[in-house]
Formats: sequence, C-alpha cells, structure tokens
Amino acid sequence: MAKRGKFLVLEGGEGSGKGTIITHLQNVLKGENVIFTREPGGTPLGEKIRTLIFDEKMSTMSELLQFESSRAEHLEKVIIPALTRGTHVICDRFDASTYAYQICAQWGRKHAEFFGMVNAEVVGSAIPDLYIFCDIAPKEALARRMSAGGEVTHFDTQEIDYHKKVYRGYKEFFKQKRFVAIDATMGIPQVVALAEKIVRNELEI
Repeated sequence: MAKRGKFLVLEGGEGSGKGTIITHLQNVLKGENVIFTREPGGTPLGEKIRTLIFDEKMSTMSELLQFESSRAEHLEKVIIPALTRGTHVICDRFDASTYAYQICAQWGRKHAEFFGMVNAEVVGSAIPDLYIFCDIAPKEALARRMSAGGEVTHFDTQEIDYHKKVYRGYKEFFKQKRFVAIDATMGIPQVVALAEKIVRNELEI
C-alpha cells in the first residue's frame, strides 16, 4: 500500500503574495509527486460554483453552503483520492479562508457554529497536515493587490476594515491548527525561497 500523501494549504489575504508562491512552487516541483489545486474550485462542478459565488449576490447561508458543496466535491473527487494513492496535494485556499472571509469579515461571525459543524463533517479525516500563512498587514497587502492588476472580485474591493477582519479571522482559525507563518513583507525572492524550503521539508522531497 502506498504511503499516504500530505495535504498542504497556502492561505493569505489579498495581496499577500500567495499566488506568486503557488506559481513558484508549480515551477520548482514540476515532475515531483505533487498536484496543485484551489478553492473554491478544483473540479468542474467546483469551478462552476466558484463563478456563481463571485458573480452572484446571495444570502449568507446560501453562500456558505456553496463553499461547503464545492469543498465536498473537491475532497471526494480530487484531494482524498490523491492522498490515498500517495500523491501530495498543495491547495490554494481551503477552510481557513471560508472562516476568515465569510464567517469573520463578511458576516460578523454569523453561522460560526454551523460552519464548524458542517465543515468538520465535510472535511472528515482529510485535515490539512500544514497550513502556510502569508502574513502581512492588511493595509500594505491591499495596496499591493490593487496595484498588481489581474482579476478583481467583490472581495478585493471591500473597505480596509473588512480586510482587517479577514486578517484577524485567519489568526483565530490557526490557534487550533498546525500552521507556519511566512513574513510576506520580505522581498519576493526571500518569500518564495522560504516557502519552497518549508514545503520541501514537509514533503521530504
């Protein structure tokens, strides 16, 4: 039986450099026993849900269930099969983002208890082995994000107080998780090198 793969998650607010790290890791780990995926998304159905979440204004409960529906499909069709066959999984966002963005920042902790119960049921034993958090002050991160160009969603255009709540939400979520923080205020070469080192050590590759 193949040794179970490891499940790593990259997390961070808008402009934290998370996308740059993901791109770097995809390049340097090419050919390794690693797959990359993202949330919301990761499956054909998940990508449709991603578009729906970003394009449609919906009730808080409906949006939360969309996230969890995408996650359930993602785990069943992509993440768990990969881990079971011994392949490592690196995911761009996971449940920490739902807690930080939706539960804490957007809804003022509405549905927090429900999220805890439903997410625990959806995730089951497929708990990430390590969360890697790109840590940077919200004001600096948001300035970076808006000057970088690319796809802009309604999450990007929220006021600074919203992004501060996102940041605090991440900190709350990680209190009971295994995580490592990267100082994302460093230069890009230092940030991506540190992220690569953390990932290689964790995956032993």
